[in-house]
Amino acid sequence: MKKYLINYVIENSKMLKIFLICILIGIVSGIVMYGFSSDNTKEELKGVVVNTLNISKQENFEGINVIKNGITTNLILIALIYFSIITMISPVIISLLNVTKGISIGIYIPIIFSIFGVSKGMLVLLLLVLIPNLFYIPAYVFLSTNALNLHFAIVNKSENKASLLVKQIAFIVIAFSFVFLSIVIEQILSLNVIDIYKGLGWEAVVLKVDIKNIT
Repeated sequence: MKKYLINYVIENSKMLKIFLICILIGIVSGIVMYGFSSDNTKEELKGVVVNTLNISKQENFEGINVIKNGITTNLILIALIYFSIITMISPVIISLLNVTKGISIGIYIPIIFSIFGVSKGMLVLLLLVLIPNLFYIPAYVFLSTNALNLHFAIVNKSENKASLLVKQIAFIVIAFSFVFLSIVIEQILSLNVIDIYKGLGWEAVVLKVDIKNIT
C-alpha cells in the first residue's frame, strides 16, 4: 500500500501540485475577498455562522442532520467533478471547483476570528478547519486528480474502459470514506466549539439571515 501511494504521488505529482495550489489560491482569495467586503456583507456572513452556532447550542439540536447535509453536499460536488470529465474544458472546471472550495475555507477563517477573537479563534480554527481538512483536502485533491485522469483516458480513447471504470469506483469509495470521516470529525469537534461559544460571555447579535443560504 505504501509503495502504491508513493508511485501514485510520483506519477500524478504535477496534477496534485496544481490542485493543491488551486485550493491555496482559493483560501488566500477568500481571506482577501472578506477583507475587502463591505461592513454589511461581513455582518451578513458573520450572522450566518452565528445563527448556526445558536441553533447548534440548543438542546433539541440534532447533529445527525449536519452530517447528512454534509454528505449530500459533497456527493453533489463529486457528481459535478465527474460530470465535468465529459466536457472538453474539464481541467478548467475541476481547477475552478478546487479554487471555489479554497475560497469557502478562506472566507470562513476571518469569520471565525471575528466571532471568537484571536486566542479562542486559533483554537476554533484548529478544531473546525485544520483538523477536518487534514482528511478532506487530500481526499478532494485525490478525487480531482483521478477524475482528470479519467477525462484524459476518455479523450485519448484508452482501452480497458471497464477496468478504468472499476478502478474509478474504488477510488471514489476510498476518497469519500475520508470525506465522510472529515465530516464526522468536524461534527464531533464542533461540540467543543459550542462550549467555547457558550463561554464567550456575550450573546452574538443574530442577524436576519436565511439559514437556507448556508452552503
